[in-house]
Amino acid sequence: MKKVSGRKLQPPTAKGKKYSIVTPAGKRVNFGAAGAKIGQPGGKKWESYCARSKGLIQEKGYDCSGKDKYKPACLSYKNWRC
Repeated sequence: MKKVSGRKLQPPTAKGKKYSIVTPAGKRVNFGAAGAKIGQPGGKKWESYCARSKGLIQEKGYDCSGKDKYKPACLSYKNWRC
């Protein structure tokens, strides 16, 4: 099974979400839009998503490599391989 941030992806528990993971603290985090497909790296869809997502992460001030790595925005960003 695929992993994100060193955690196995699991079926979501929240309606409208595509994936979930369990953090080391035991909290379940749901992320990803249920109907969305991940774009191919270098493609228009991929570039658009990565730019939009990066802007959101910077706006919110998330540290995706540190304390905020289990935020849904950071997990999706990593899952898309941005």
